[in-house]
Amino acid sequence: MGDARRLEFAGQRAANGIIQGSTYRHPDLNFFVQFPASWNVDNTPVQLASAPKDGGIAVVLRAVAQGNDPLDGARALEKASKSTLPKTQTTTINGLPAARTQVGDSRVKVDLTWIAHGGMIYQIAGIAETRNFDTVRAVFQTVVESFRPLSPDERKNIREKRLRLVKAKEGETVKDVTARSQSAWKANQVAVANNLEESDRLREGQLIKIAVEEPYAGKQQR
Repeated sequence: MGDARRLEFAGQRAANGIIQGSTYRHPDLNFFVQFPASWNVDNTPVQLASAPKDGGIAVVLRAVAQGNDPLDGARALEKASKSTLPKTQTTTINGLPAARTQVGDSRVKVDLTWIAHGGMIYQIAGIAETRNFDTVRAVFQTVVESFRPLSPDERKNIREKRLRLVKAKEGETVKDVTARSQSAWKANQVAVANNLEESDRLREGQLIKIAVEEPYAGKQQR
């Protein structure tokens, strides 16, 4: 049984953030952001990126510094690029300290926003061809203005699938165990995870791997 068959059952890990439609919620970092409804969203260990299927424009969110001053994000970029940014304007986004500027040339332009939240500085970069930048700038602004802390209800409703073991009863099938245990996996997924067939008869006490959906506790509560 190859890893590819197992990985499809794992789902998203809440500790890495949850993509749901065009929204992204990170319970440990405590933030929410929303992208345009028709855009693809890709979550990697270093950044969160979103773009329409036909490309041409994109929004990239990443943590770039520690601290509570959003201008530290601009300073970090200046240090990395060994250049001076245009004048950066300070503002607030949903009550969070922020700073904004734009950079670019005749080909590509980037709308840059830094937001200080939870001891981290997050950079949101809206990227577009210079010739199209003015027509999509409002889209970038909408994404930036959606960045905010999670509400208590949003945090409470974040759930994830966790691996558990259950004991089979004599003569039960995988399908029977799946139904009795209220597994978050379907019977065919439980069968694959246990290297069995759905119709296999099980022994009394045989341990079967299932998944259960539980509220996400968060790092601080484990």
